[in-house]
Amino acid sequence: MDMGDIIVNSFKYPLSNWKRFLLFGLIVLIYELPVQIISKYSNVLLYSLLLIIPVIIAYFLMMGYQLQVIGRSIKREDEIPALNKWSQMFIDGLKVFIVSFIYGIGPAIVLVFGLVLILTGSTVAKVIGAIVLMIAFLLFIVAYLILMMALPNMAYYGDTSAGLRLGEIYRKIKKIGRLEYVLIFIILMIVVVLLAFAAGFISLIPIIGSVIASFTLIPFSNLFTARAYGLIYKETLDEEVENPQLQVENPLETEIP
Repeated sequence: MDMGDIIVNSFKYPLSNWKRFLLFGLIVLIYELPVQIISKYSNVLLYSLLLIIPVIIAYFLMMGYQLQVIGRSIKREDEIPALNKWSQMFIDGLKVFIVSFIYGIGPAIVLVFGLVLILTGSTVAKVIGAIVLMIAFLLFIVAYLILMMALPNMAYYGDTSAGLRLGEIYRKIKKIGRLEYVLIFIILMIVVVLLAFAAGFISLIPIIGSVIASFTLIPFSNLFTARAYGLIYKETLDEEVENPQLQVENPLETEIP
């Protein structure tokens, strides 16, 4: 499957089951709206603290479901999975957060260091701080490139440590081709940025705009990205035994149609 096919397939995928898509959109909405309220009314401390609870729960459910989508896409299932086994989804989301945190903590530290230099240092320190910020930006890109293959590797093997096996992850990137892999990353980022721009534009509509964007475009973008990750990873398995031991299973008797 070439990159054009992956993009087209990933675009069609989120709407392969409307009921499941809307249910996932509801989870995203539960996450997005409190985040926006907290950012606007953070001075109301008590209410902000109360809203943090649904934000955390919804966030981990979102991440867990996206890991499930990645795994099902590696198996080349063409319909978004049922949303069930909520506790497992939450746990998987926590695992995704841990792996993402490990890759992101280094660039984040460099970023904070650069900001401190710019905000508190002399003129020379500010210049150095700007350079440090550019380095942090490059480190974030490298971390994201690794994570783009690490999460599918974790979903495929059903093992959190598989997301941290850098040698194995790098070999899979080489199998695709390092330049081609970077080009895939750029194309995905362009699509995601365009979807984010559309979501931001719709959000300008008072009150209802944010609800529409959070309920439709943002979950669409999340599922599009997860699907693409899974299909890209599958391209590295042509000569391997495909027997993924996914962490998340969906017994038919509990599926939501």
